[in-house]
Amino acid sequence: PLVVPRSAHVSDDAWRVSTPAVVGDGCRIHGNLRARDITLGADNNVFGSLRAREDIDIGPGTRIHGDVTTRDGDVTVAAGATILGDLSGRDVTLAPEAEVDGAIRARGETRVDSTVRRDPE
Repeated sequence: PLVVPRSAHVSDDAWRVSTPAVVGDGCRIHGNLRARDITLGADNNVFGSLRAREDIDIGPGTRIHGDVTTRDGDVTVAAGATILGDLSGRDVTLAPEAEVDGAIRARGETRVDSTVRRDPE
C-alpha cells in the first residue's frame, strides 16, 4: 500500500515527508525523495536523489540515479546496490559488492563491511 502522511508534498520533482520514508521491493521511482530517514528495500530503481536528516539504508540490488545525502545520519549500502552519484553522511558503510560511481564523503568513518545485509528482509 502507498501511505502518504499528513503534510507530505508529492510532485513530479520530489516526494517530501517529515516522517521516515520506507520503499518496498521492486519499485521504480521518478523524482527526488526527501524525508527524516529513508529505507529502500531490494531491487528498486530510483531516478532521483535521496536526502534525509537522519539515516539512509539502501537495500540489495537497488540502483540510485542521483546523489545520496544525509545531514545528521549514517548511510548503509547493501550488496549489489549501485549509486550513480555522490554519497555523503556522518558514517558510510558499504557492502563489498556495492558500487558507487561518484565521490564518497563521510564526516566520521567510511568502511566496507561484509555483514551489511545481502538479501531482502
